[in-house]
Amino acid sequence: MGTTNIFRIAGSDLGAEDKFTAFLHYLIQSIPSVGQGMVDVICQRSGLAHATFVRAVDHPDGDAESKPDFMLTCKEFDILCEHKLESDLGIRQLERYLELPKSRPTYLVLITNRKHEIAEDVIRSASYLRPKDSPVPFFYWEEFHPIIARHSDLLAQDFVTYMRELGMAPCPLPADWVRIFQSRDVAERFYETTKDMRSYFEKMGAQCKADPSRLGVQVKRPREWLPLLYFYISKVVKPAIAGVEPPFLIARIFVQETEMENVRHLRGNEISTLNGLVVGRAMNERASWNNRFVLCYEFVGSLENYISESSVDTRAKLQDFGRAVFEHVASAADA
Repeated sequence: MGTTNIFRIAGSDLGAEDKFTAFLHYLIQSIPSVGQGMVDVICQRSGLAHATFVRAVDHPDGDAESKPDFMLTCKEFDILCEHKLESDLGIRQLERYLELPKSRPTYLVLITNRKHEIAEDVIRSASYLRPKDSPVPFFYWEEFHPIIARHSDLLAQDFVTYMRELGMAPCPLPADWVRIFQSRDVAERFYETTKDMRSYFEKMGAQCKADPSRLGVQVKRPREWLPLLYFYISKVVKPAIAGVEPPFLIARIFVQETEMENVRHLRGNEISTLNGLVVGRAMNERASWNNRFVLCYEFVGSLENYISESSVDTRAKLQDFGRAVFEHVASAADA
């Protein structure tokens, strides 16, 4: 197989996951030791013996219904890889991949950016590889980030930046918080640390509601003209913001279209706070839940600046973020 043309990939209409896979293929073709590093991580974490990497295949042969994303071919066996960023698994997707005809020993792994429910039949399959030292039955992309980051080549370092913008870098938070996007218990603890921020808004008559994920808080009607402030955390913001590192603490401002005049003063503002820079930027999107409402603005800070080992400090910092955003948004409208 010839080398993929990276410039054609960049200009293609491939979806996000297929484009990432094509770029990864190009990276491994250019730096084969990245492929060996990925094989080493998979084998070591899943309990397989060492295998020798030979080549990577972008979208190897499947059948009309089942088309795996990637394959790492080794001398000893093949490893089919299903890649996920933010999308769900298809119906029986992993089961179908396990059922594909094979001409040599073949294993299957799922590498993802998010949580998934994996069928017990898949987990019990001898051909499905999962980390033995992890409570989740799949690999996260952040587990492969160090393999690429240790290469000094410009291409590898550019790919590392690309991964970071896709939320694939290891979490920089304190040890007790590193699984905040993966563990329900940690997410629940994060929601508890928003208590002071919620109290701040409730005292002005707003109603606060937790997201089902426990990683976000809806603040309803802190002002009559302001139907919703939405605070949440995320591994990704689009487009990326220079100077604000992931993961992110985000506040989104929703107003009715007829009340847009109240936020006209918000134009590319930055808020300098004791907890670091918060960048504001104008948006103009209809709310998916009600087309009478407009997402007009968002503020983005680095979550690392607001999470500390002390829950008391974290609660205070999150409250400071909520207060700073609200005062900035409401100042001109209330004047």
